[in-house]
Amino acid sequence: MKRLFFFFVLFSFLFSEDDFAKWVNLLKSTDVTKRRMAARRLGELRNRNAVPHLIKALNDFDPGVRTAAADSLGILRDKRAVNPLIQLLDDPVRSVKVSALISLGFLRAREATDKIIEVFNNEKDESVKVTASNVLGRIGDKRSVPHLAGELLKNKSARIRASCASSLGMIRDKEAVKSLIKALKDEDIRVKEFTIIALGNIMDKKALKPLKKFFKEEKNLKLKILAANSIAKIGEKEGLLDFVLENAKNKDPYIRRIACETIGIIGKKNEKVVEIIKELLEDKDRGVKYTAQRVAGMLKIKIEKEKK
Repeated sequence: MKRLFFFFVLFSFLFSEDDFAKWVNLLKSTDVTKRRMAARRLGELRNRNAVPHLIKALNDFDPGVRTAAADSLGILRDKRAVNPLIQLLDDPVRSVKVSALISLGFLRAREATDKIIEVFNNEKDESVKVTASNVLGRIGDKRSVPHLAGELLKNKSARIRASCASSLGMIRDKEAVKSLIKALKDEDIRVKEFTIIALGNIMDKKALKPLKKFFKEEKNLKLKILAANSIAKIGEKEGLLDFVLENAKNKDPYIRRIACETIGIIGKKNEKVVEIIKELLEDKDRGVKYTAQRVAGMLKIKIEKEKK
């Protein structure tokens, strides 16, 4: 049996090596469709020996090949690709630039921060600008905070403003709090949603008063439950429990999940809390059920095992 297994592994290795060599050769084909296929397949094979070949393909005259090569380099997560991908941010084709940005995000390439900020500040295309914003959030370099905060307050695109708020929440730098507090008055629901989440992630007590005011005055239940969640994260837990318990049975699974998470953050265990969490443990929504399991563990609520 061991011998059979050995031959199986050896055969698989040799087959994959042959497959790898085939796609490397196709990357040099005169047929552009084959080069595109090869650039994609070399990423799917997850063989880092493909990195030098894919870096070379970033200079292909066809934008489809350049895009596929950039995508594959992101999949392979090899630092050798960082500088070539940074250079690719000057590509005139949108899809190529977006793929280069995303791959730099996968690589969490802090050395690319200055160039990505440049793209973010100067780019007119909304999709590229949103991608640059998202990648800056993923990389997490604090140098990007003033640029993201500025666009959060002045950009005309709600999509870009929402992306900036989300990225500031990922970076979690207190320098962003002042701008985020102002953004609570944004007219767009998505911008307000990401702004509330960001303030909760940063956990600066300066945000408590404006968040409590927002919670008191807001009519939109989704935003209100998020505000309660962020207030609890920052450390103000009084006067929230009844509200979140009431909404833990809401028909919207998102609201139920956030309510359940907030119950865990508040950390109070009483008969009503135990009853609600046990109900949520049977929820049809996976996200709600998983959150309830975590909260049950946090609050040490005994879960009855199903009888076989």
